[in-house]
Amino acid sequence: MNDKEFLDYCEGMTETPRCGFTPQSIARLLRLAGREEWAERWDKEGTRVVDGIHDEIRAYTKQARERMNKS
Repeated sequence: MNDKEFLDYCEGMTETPRCGFTPQSIARLLRLAGREEWAERWDKEGTRVVDGIHDEIRAYTKQARERMNKS
């Protein structure tokens, strides 16, 4: 999926009780939000699902959209 679709997906997931994301998805979102150093940390995580990070996903989705709108 392209970046816009991915951000829509992320935003939609914040409306679910679990709000589960893989480390790879978190890293992608962080890169889109301009947080490369943090993304690199998540790249090192094994495959699993991280639950319940609603506020963080909302914040980074907002940052990523703002960066996309500037380009």
